[in-house]
Amino acid sequence: MDERYSAKLLTPKSRLLEADPDLERAPLLESQQLRTIKADYQQSLQTFDDKIEAAKAVGLLVRQTLDFSTTSDFTPVFNAETLAEREMANCFGYTITASECLDGVGVEHLVAYANQHTIIIVPDRESNRLFMLDTPTKELYCEVTEAVGGADPLDQLETGELRAINSLHTNQVLKLLSVSHQLHQTSAYVSNFLFNTVQNILQFILFSRVLNFAQ
Repeated sequence: MDERYSAKLLTPKSRLLEADPDLERAPLLESQQLRTIKADYQQSLQTFDDKIEAAKAVGLLVRQTLDFSTTSDFTPVFNAETLAEREMANCFGYTITASECLDGVGVEHLVAYANQHTIIIVPDRESNRLFMLDTPTKELYCEVTEAVGGADPLDQLETGELRAINSLHTNQVLKLLSVSHQLHQTSAYVSNFLFNTVQNILQFILFSRVLNFAQ
């Protein structure tokens, strides 16, 4: 039995299919798009830039598969069935879907959360650089090496800890973004994530070790 949350998702999402009936749908994790991303990455030198390109491509694919929705009292329990039926998710659902795609591609990454927001961090062991993939928000696909403080999260996790705890200096993230003024107009979760505090506590988890991680 496939226990991945995105196992039953089809891509592209129904809304795109309505706009273009000629599009063909396929299971996300078996789609030609994901196969192409994997092939391109596996045939590359797998540098930090190659990881970034693969992560960005996965982010685009997930955005073509899901619509964004905040969580309310009426939101059903998050599982493979409800994700596929609704084709909608909050930042957690987007992040886990992207994480499962990156697993398939072979890109090492971490699930991280800060200030009630979930993101993906792609580390590079050779260059000691970090890339953030805030999956539903393409403006927040950016390098965050200088914005993350504390001990190397990979070193923390390799000691057997379930979580690595670091700080995320969101003012440093904003300095990297030419569109920071536009982000003020985006959904409330982005504003809360970036603008409410200068320094967030960033916790990294290895998702495979936290099987019951919930919204």
